[in-house]
Amino acid sequence: MKETKMIIQEIASREPFVAMSRNVMEVLRRSVDVQSLFITVNNKVDNFIVAAADQQNQLLDAGASLPFEQTYCKLVCAGGRTATVIPDTQRDPLTAVLGITRQLGRSSFIGVPLCWSNGEAFGTICALDKRVRHFSPQEVDLFQSMAALLSHVLSVEYERYKDPVTDAFNRKFLETLQLSRDVTRSPLAALYVDLRGFKEINRMFGHAYGDGLLSRCARTIIKFCGEEAALVRLQGDQFVVLIPETHPIRLAERGQALLAGLQKIRLPSGEFLTASIGAALSDAWTASINDLIYRADIKMLSVKSRSGHGFVY
Repeated sequence: MKETKMIIQEIASREPFVAMSRNVMEVLRRSVDVQSLFITVNNKVDNFIVAAADQQNQLLDAGASLPFEQTYCKLVCAGGRTATVIPDTQRDPLTAVLGITRQLGRSSFIGVPLCWSNGEAFGTICALDKRVRHFSPQEVDLFQSMAALLSHVLSVEYERYKDPVTDAFNRKFLETLQLSRDVTRSPLAALYVDLRGFKEINRMFGHAYGDGLLSRCARTIIKFCGEEAALVRLQGDQFVVLIPETHPIRLAERGQALLAGLQKIRLPSGEFLTASIGAALSDAWTASINDLIYRADIKMLSVKSRSGHGFVY
């Protein structure tokens, strides 16, 4: 979901990432003779410039954004953890065809990805110079070291938004989303999921077993709701799924598929998991994300009070 990437932008706009970015820029500026330096994060749609030092005023200032598809940063993020070094952007086949190359003219470029521990890139540290030049192995090593440092700082901050048991988002994520998302302009759907039987499971088999089963349920929810969904653990065995969905029939299909997927999970007793799921779709009268979740919660409670297992929209 775009909101999961939005959290990266949110973290990147605050301390300590901003302060560390400035320090990294200063180290690179003092150590590498290059005209333009910049640090970015992206959501695979937009490329946000977190910090910039530009002697020639060729690039956008910090706080600006560009379409991700039109930037050299896309090439960097697609290259794994290794540095992307291009001595001449007009001669290199990867960059010669890009509009930004036609705009800037001949340049030398280096970019190193900012990555999660699994290797997925979420940003870059880059340098651009109108003078055609080669970056030395020592300079490449310095860029990679600075990228590893920034990646670690943002990863630590990002974990503050995650639930340690299920790897779902936590309430802090909802608080941030509440402040930044206008549901009247960017519609959302909510699925409120209440899983049954975990209090008894924890009592009989221990919390470690219950946590493992809860984590499996969280993975199942993401599997059936799609990678664009944001899963939030509200408390205990209750979750809410936020989906950029606008069509009621598709939302109902997702909810029914999720219920069918969850009820295939076998409990220690030999029985299968039961769940109550309520759905709500934002509209012109939805005041906030909290309002949307409340409406989905009411629907979930109607299922829970009747049969304890089912889906309603």
